[in-house]
Amino acid sequence: MSILERINQRREEKENQLLKNPLYTKEYKQYYITGTSAFNIPYMGTQCDWHQIDTLKAGREGKFVMHPHVIVGAEDIFGEYGIWDCSKWLEGRGFKKNNYLCATPIRAILDILYYRIVIKKQYPQSLDDFWDFMFDEVDISELHQKLGELELNLSHSEAEILRSWRNKNEL
Repeated sequence: MSILERINQRREEKENQLLKNPLYTKEYKQYYITGTSAFNIPYMGTQCDWHQIDTLKAGREGKFVMHPHVIVGAEDIFGEYGIWDCSKWLEGRGFKKNNYLCATPIRAILDILYYRIVIKKQYPQSLDDFWDFMFDEVDISELHQKLGELELNLSHSEAEILRSWRNKNEL
């Protein structure tokens, strides 16, 4: 079997594993921009990533990182916490009038962690260099509180992954 065939086989196995996870396949109530796309849409003047132009270009192509289409966020735990209407900001950048909802930086962090740990059963390596993002203006005490809340809703093994990530990133 060639390397390409093995890679494709592994991708198919991972996709099948996701499709067996009821949290991945269930219907969700909310649809909103999250993950790194949300980091690039300023919330109360705070932008947490350097790739705003790329994010806007992707959004024009219908490729924002969205819950639940790209990332299944922590809707079951946090409900509407940290979801805001970013329509006016996007309209100011040439997007047509629409109701755009977006995660705040803290909610986007929680969504990424939830998706990686709970849905994909992986260590959240994409946030491993946490302080490389521009999180200087994020309320760290609120983030600590919400990470604690997230941990309380995880299984023992999932909570261990979250604690490992928090320790590595000094959170």
